[in-house]
Amino acid sequence: MATHKERYMKAVHLEVPDTVPVDGSLDLIHCQRILGKAPMSPSIFLTQKGEGLDMNDVSKHNQRLLNEASMKLDFDCLILNDWNVYPEGFKPRFIDETSYIDHLGRIHRIKADVKTVYWVDGVVKSPSDLDTFELPDPANLNMDLVEETVNAAADEYPVMGWCHSVVHAPYQIRGGLDKLAFDIYRQPEFAKRLIEKAFRYEIGMVRRLIELGVDLIVEGDDLADIKGPMFSPKIFREFFFPYIR
Repeated sequence: MATHKERYMKAVHLEVPDTVPVDGSLDLIHCQRILGKAPMSPSIFLTQKGEGLDMNDVSKHNQRLLNEASMKLDFDCLILNDWNVYPEGFKPRFIDETSYIDHLGRIHRIKADVKTVYWVDGVVKSPSDLDTFELPDPANLNMDLVEETVNAAADEYPVMGWCHSVVHAPYQIRGGLDKLAFDIYRQPEFAKRLIEKAFRYEIGMVRRLIELGVDLIVEGDDLADIKGPMFSPKIFREFFFPYIR
């Protein structure tokens, strides 16, 4: 029987595997139910338990749970989400007890009862905000989470880097897909600058993932749904395709 990695990579390369490979992303509450181990929440930084920790400690703990649960479910791939890699020493900036700003200028809300953190807004509200907004230097990111997962995968599992570059990251920083869509028509240069800035960060992240041994990169962008593309071919070619290419 093929290893998980052999099976998965055959499918990636459009070859015929021994059986259909299975992967999936899990919410942390499901990892807790499967493993009986509690995930860490960014809310830890509102307590004394957060002293001496940063977001990399939180993300590494939670990635270990994701990896272990994926193996226990017999998934064929371990998945790394680019959102979960932080600059060295980074701590979230809390707006209130349940909302905080992350390293990419995205605003999140903590839903403690279901062990979930979800995106709600972004900090860039205008062109002047973008003038002073800076994303982290990919060279300064703590990649321990990536190295741990690659080592855990060994030769048995492939590791996927799940990235969000040309649509997903810009609209979350901006505060919504609707806002980015309006910008494309009403403030096209503003939209282009935001897309460019997000892409430059993401491509730097992708290069580091590849250097550390990730087997494949998946671009998880909101460009279409089951009904068709969200942007016209003209808009797609002008604003997004130069980066996807």
